[in-house]
Amino acid sequence: MKRGYNNETICLSTYQVNEFCFSYAITSEVEKFYLLIQPENWFLNDLTFESASIDEKGLVLNLAEVNDQLFKLYISRMQIRFNLDEIHAERLTHAKKYAKELVFIQYNPQKNQVMNVGVSINLENNTITRKSSNQTAKNKRLKGAF
Repeated sequence: MKRGYNNETICLSTYQVNEFCFSYAITSEVEKFYLLIQPENWFLNDLTFESASIDEKGLVLNLAEVNDQLFKLYISRMQIRFNLDEIHAERLTHAKKYAKELVFIQYNPQKNQVMNVGVSINLENNTITRKSSNQTAKNKRLKGAF
């Protein structure tokens, strides 16, 4: 049986949002907004994103059309919205104003490293960049972000 989603938005509660960690850091040349994905939210790594935007309520990820044969799932124009509370509001406002890129990262406790999961989204023109999943961000550079 095929399940389909069309023009739907998934809104994550504050509890669910707290499973993710939003950080803002200035790297050498580009100001980036980091979304730290916990291992239990691995599904985000496998989704194909079309664009992302930051508005007054939170972060919105727009998915490209997905036709997954393994799960018999078809998704069209679906959004994942992170409605942020006051705790994240200041970071979000700052990121909306200055950040040029949204980067998905994961922390690997065994290696004590922050790993780039392979997706970054240019917030100015919504272009998606997929990088090699084994790239590692330098701890020094991201240390102040968390």
